[in-house]
Amino acid sequence: MAQVTLDRISKHYIPQQPVLHDVNLSIGDGEFVVLVGPSGCGKSTLLRMLSGLESISDGELRIGGRRVNEMPPADRGIAMVFQSYALYPHMNVYRNMAFGLTQRLRDKQAIDRRIREAARSLHIDHLLDRLPRDLSGGQRQRVAIGRAIVREPELFLFDEPLSNLDAALRVHTRVEIAKLHRDLKATIVYVTHDQVEAMTLADRIVVLHAGRIQQTGTPRELYDRPANRFVATFLGTPAMNILPAQGFGVPAADVVEIGVRPEHLGLQPGADDALALDGTVELVEFLGDCALVHLRVPGVADAVVAKLPAGSAPETGSALTLHAGGACLHLFDREGRSRTPVRPSYPAFR
Repeated sequence: MAQVTLDRISKHYIPQQPVLHDVNLSIGDGEFVVLVGPSGCGKSTLLRMLSGLESISDGELRIGGRRVNEMPPADRGIAMVFQSYALYPHMNVYRNMAFGLTQRLRDKQAIDRRIREAARSLHIDHLLDRLPRDLSGGQRQRVAIGRAIVREPELFLFDEPLSNLDAALRVHTRVEIAKLHRDLKATIVYVTHDQVEAMTLADRIVVLHAGRIQQTGTPRELYDRPANRFVATFLGTPAMNILPAQGFGVPAADVVEIGVRPEHLGLQPGADDALALDGTVELVEFLGDCALVHLRVPGVADAVVAKLPAGSAPETGSALTLHAGGACLHLFDREGRSRTPVRPSYPAFR
């Protein structure tokens, strides 16, 4: 596997209108890095630049210490798994996995061994004689992953590989990809718009917005200590509640907004109670072990969402007060930058 270094990488199709702006990122050998962000943020463009399918306008890209800016994809030591599977419909699973290997290896026994080992690890060894049209979406995706594994690349690139799968299959395949990383100790760069995939798979997450890196860190670091309002509201389901500081307490002169996650709102005040929100219950969503309570609070544009234990969920239309401790609050200035003091991880909901 290999270390990957992006040094001031930029991309523009029209002069003076960059799609990506001075991206600096170092990916360690064997690290699983997820690029996440909304549609149009530049994450897929960045992945295609890593693969060689997209040219680099400015900056330097190194894979395993080699400058690869002008190097063709076949020489970069990478394997890419696409959203659309990209399987050849007229070839069976075995031949799809072998495609490309036969041009690099002449030893048929070695090729056969690689294919069968990869197929066993992905539980598709019983499908080797089938055509893609006879496979489910999940099976096709495992074939595409197997085709990448047999190449034994320095770097795996995944471009939204689970977006075509249904919810249950996404969870199952996500677990398989996590196991694959653990077993192969592979360097992986993975693009998704799904924050759940990012949070569950990544060693580190890179959050992109408008072509710029907003923050890089472990899932816990980004969740607990977001660098700005965008990262704070992008990560987390349901999203962080944002309140105007005026009217709910202004902890510092440059703080204009207060953020609090739904799971950090409770029905009882705590010892460090710093926020009390009085309102009317607009909607209650029952999720089994918990309920999402939507509270309409005067002076707040959007309903405040609290994640409460199912047994303590109030009735729709009832008056309610929600509380949050000071350690749970996020503070943002006029530019959306975090002004939250560094502190321990937050308590769970009460």
